[in-house]
Amino acid sequence: MNIITEDVYEKLRKIMNKFVLKVPKHEKLTDFLKECFTVEEAELLTHFTAPMIETLSAKKLAQRANLPEEKVTEMMEQLAKRGVVMREVVGKKEKKMYSLMTFFPGLYEFFFVAHKEHTPEQNKRAAEFYEEYYNSIYHKEVGASEFPFHRVLPSSAPVEHVKKLNINENIEPKQEILPFEVVSDYIATSSRIGITMCQCRFHNDLLGRKECDKQIDETCLALGIAADFLIKMGHGRLISKEEAMDILKKCEENGMVHTTMNVRSGQDSLFICNCCPDCCVVLRELSKYENPLTYAISNFKPIFNLESCKKCGTCVKICPLNALELIETKDGKMLNFNEEKCFGCGLCASSCPHDAVKLEKIRDQIPAESLGDLLVKVDGTRVYYG
Repeated sequence: MNIITEDVYEKLRKIMNKFVLKVPKHEKLTDFLKECFTVEEAELLTHFTAPMIETLSAKKLAQRANLPEEKVTEMMEQLAKRGVVMREVVGKKEKKMYSLMTFFPGLYEFFFVAHKEHTPEQNKRAAEFYEEYYNSIYHKEVGASEFPFHRVLPSSAPVEHVKKLNINENIEPKQEILPFEVVSDYIATSSRIGITMCQCRFHNDLLGRKECDKQIDETCLALGIAADFLIKMGHGRLISKEEAMDILKKCEENGMVHTTMNVRSGQDSLFICNCCPDCCVVLRELSKYENPLTYAISNFKPIFNLESCKKCGTCVKICPLNALELIETKDGKMLNFNEEKCFGCGLCASSCPHDAVKLEKIRDQIPAESLGDLLVKVDGTRVYYG
């Protein structure tokens, strides 16, 4: 590639870098972008001024790029089908509007969601380039602010149990279970829900490094406009709220952690992922690199009834952060809980076969009021500048 070609991808990176989760310059990022876009496509996309927040019609984009509208429409439709630009259909006339994706969350996920639109070789190269980029520099961007972009949604059953106990009781405000803390309430506030594959496990499977037993297909939920895009482009299917809850509960049983954007309602979020510590791009930043800014942890911690505990090790095995261990003592096995490692996912409580683990609300951290509020808070509390 010549210097002019490289400048096109660098110009595109700089536009994507305007998002609150930055996109540091790196040769492997450039290689990844080349798998996503031809030079001509990248050049067209440099006529956006910012990712996500700016939406343009093909006509407007054609005017900026000084290209025929028909050609731009064809190019943008192909890019949307390949999962590398966002397309919305708005209004009664169903006008098509396009936006440049953020790098993450956004381009990374949808590229692999649309993997059938790429060659196997292209998918493999993209996975290799992204993995090198992630491990060398990008993982730090996942947790770069004191107000995290992502948060943990605790398992459904244990929180529902706490909520029922609190009904009709005089409780302190700090103990009140709020809608954003209950995954079923979070789902209830989502206008539309789509189901698709896990991009993280797929990309790790391509690299031959997926060592977990977690499934790839139909585990991650897209919400609102993300669901619309996913479904209309043929990369997922529309599901009911009841099916969404069934999927979430099955994911809990299989040891996956619910994570989402750090906002108060599903209507303002774009996804609920079901993550594992071996593959998940975000959870790996915590499990591998031990960055405490990765997630806004849940407001709950597990309480263990040692009289009911049979020391079976179920909770130890399912804990994604190895916060639990069974220790051999002269009096037999003892359960040891490292609270500093716990981020309140509740998998220990939902999986205990002896009902010996409950969740207790211990803090009152509040997510951002809206997506716009989240972006302001994340950007305003940034502590890492790569």
